[in-house]
Amino acid sequence: MSSPTRLFPLLVVLLLAPGGEALAQGRFGVRTAPPSSAPHAVVPGPGSGGTGHGWVPRGPPVVRPVPPPYVYGWGFGYRGWLYDPWWPEPVPVGPPTVVAPYGTYVAPGYPPGVYPPPSTYPPSSYPPPPPQGTPVDEDGLPLEPERSVKRTIFTITGYGQHVESKGSAYGLGLGLEGEHWGFLAQWNGFYLDSLSGAGTDNINFVHLNATYALLSGPLGRLRLHAGASGAFAPNLNRVGPSIGVSAALGLIGPLGIEGQVSYTPTPFVEFDAFAGASLGWDHLALRGGYHWTYVDDRGLVDGIPHTERYQGPWIGIGIAL
Repeated sequence: MSSPTRLFPLLVVLLLAPGGEALAQGRFGVRTAPPSSAPHAVVPGPGSGGTGHGWVPRGPPVVRPVPPPYVYGWGFGYRGWLYDPWWPEPVPVGPPTVVAPYGTYVAPGYPPGVYPPPSTYPPSSYPPPPPQGTPVDEDGLPLEPERSVKRTIFTITGYGQHVESKGSAYGLGLGLEGEHWGFLAQWNGFYLDSLSGAGTDNINFVHLNATYALLSGPLGRLRLHAGASGAFAPNLNRVGPSIGVSAALGLIGPLGIEGQVSYTPTPFVEFDAFAGASLGWDHLALRGGYHWTYVDDRGLVDGIPHTERYQGPWIGIGIAL
């Protein structure tokens, strides 16, 4: 057998056998870079001073929103529905994207001022471990605290009103509210110019109602009222059943709107309604709007029905406890 013939089986074996690394690596016409056993260099992070002991990031930081001072709910000061500057979504801030040529290694780092490591912690202990019992995520970072609406129990309100062409009015309110059930007591006192031309006539209305919130949340509240109302005038003192509805809604930041309607059908008629806005901050709220009241004594005094309407702007304050 000639030499070329004897070399043919060896050539077939070399072509078909699972080759070593010499056959598995490389590409025709392309220089293969020699393997390197040296570890990748780590670029020191911000604030390391270039000493080689720089800070190594351990997960993306999270910008945590500052809790607003005004969100209380139930009484007033609901979270803004249209816009709330104190309710941003957590924004993760991660290392910047680095575009480098193939084969170049660049360690991740954070831009200066974004998430600098405290100089008091060595790299081995940063970030500092959370307190014992603090819930953490899969990366060992503390969970984002869920901001809950501060629930108030007592709400005290007071207002003053200009009664157009007749005099003035004042009012006080006390609200006791839970998640759904509550109680509301209100007093409205009208000090009107006497029809005789001398002195004033004092007419008072008192409302005592149980309330039930059909809708209750951090944005607002919708209540139903049921209870009793009393009318106390110079020649009339009567008590009757009453029903009503009230609502409050946060709009923009600490600014919200509110309104209430109540109705007493018998033995006298009283239809009372007000609407306004509130500007809440911490435990206090500045409130104002327009108040409209219609009353009819149904002839209980002298057999002649007397109807009257009191209306005008009002302004007041609220305290949530």
